[in-house]
Amino acid sequence: MLKHGLGDVYNNCSMGVCAESCAQNHAITREDQVKSQTANLMPIISN
Repeated sequence: MLKHGLGDVYNNCSMGVCAESCAQNHAITREDQVKSQTANLMPIISN
């Protein structure tokens, strides 16, 4: 049971579980996720 944190109210699971399911369903690797996050954070880090 989730008591706090980010959760999916529709499927009653944590957002981490949702992310893993989405990654598996769409064949997104951890490396792809890291590359995407790095690209999104670079403008913030550079300033």
